[in-house]
Amino acid sequence: MRRAGVLAAAALPLAACAPARAAIRTHPYTFGQAPVFLRDGSVLFGKDFRDGNGTQVYRTALDGSGRRCLTCDMPAPNNVPAPRPQGDWVLSTRGTATQGGFAPLRPASPA
Repeated sequence: MRRAGVLAAAALPLAACAPARAAIRTHPYTFGQAPVFLRDGSVLFGKDFRDGNGTQVYRTALDGSGRRCLTCDMPAPNNVPAPRPQGDWVLSTRGTATQGGFAPLRPASPA
């Protein structure tokens, strides 16, 4: 059986529970499908830039600078990157939904 004093002490005024205001901004760079944000501040994502490579997996800085293709040496499509927790290797899906398959593990930062 609970004491009434304990229940009253746990109750907070409604104003104390009000959520903080948040600012919503649109990011100036649009990532492709399934972006993965890494600890070092870079982003992995799959996208077709319409440059003849098809859908590939890229690594870039958060602002979109320094874009590097990690799978352009493989036939498209390559998509949905999944990095190892350490961030040093990336697994990505390969092919279409009917073909299936996975691309081999690759270094997250190609030489």
